[in-house]
This record gives sequence, C-alpha cells and structure tokens, in this order.
Amino acid sequence: RRKLFRDAIRGTILQPDAFSQDSLLSVEWVRLTEVFRSDLELAHYFQKRDLTLLPGRNFYWAHQEDPQVMNVRFSLLKPKQHFVDALQSLRSGLED
Repeated sequence: RRKLFRDAIRGTILQPDAFSQDSLLSVEWVRLTEVFRSDLELAHYFQKRDLTLLPGRNFYWAHQEDPQVMNVRFSLLKPKQHFVDALQSLRSGLED
C-alpha cells in the first residue's frame, strides 16, 4: 500500500517525508511543498473533496515547541477498495 500511495503522489506537490522512507508504520508521512502553507490548510482543501487526512501537528503532542505543521499523515490500513478509491480521489484533488 505504501508503494501504491507513493506512486499516486509522484509528480505532485506532495512528497513522502525523508524520515519515513523506510517506515513500517501504518501511516505515510507526507511533507507539504510550496502550494499549501500548513497541514490544516491542506486538510481543509481535501475535506471539501470528501477526503480526510490527518494533520501532523497533533501527532507529536508532547513537543509543543515543534509542531509538525508542514506534514500530514495518510492512513494505509483502510479496506483495499476504500484505499484504492481514496488514492484516486487524492490524485484527482491534486490535479484540480
């Protein structure tokens, strides 16, 4: 699923975060680039397109001094068809 996800965002404004290249977590950490100014801005953008992502800022709750506002998380553990449909929505949303 991680490969499918990375293939879906390849060539877009979203890039896998460097520290997650070899991750075994059930989420994919993605670094925002120039178009969106924060994780909440991107979350709102996709919410209007019926796609939910997880803002990065709430993940490291113990590190208030360094919120991850330029990262978002995407779940990789959805049922297969739901996951594939979400990837299509994601790609479509990034092409709008």
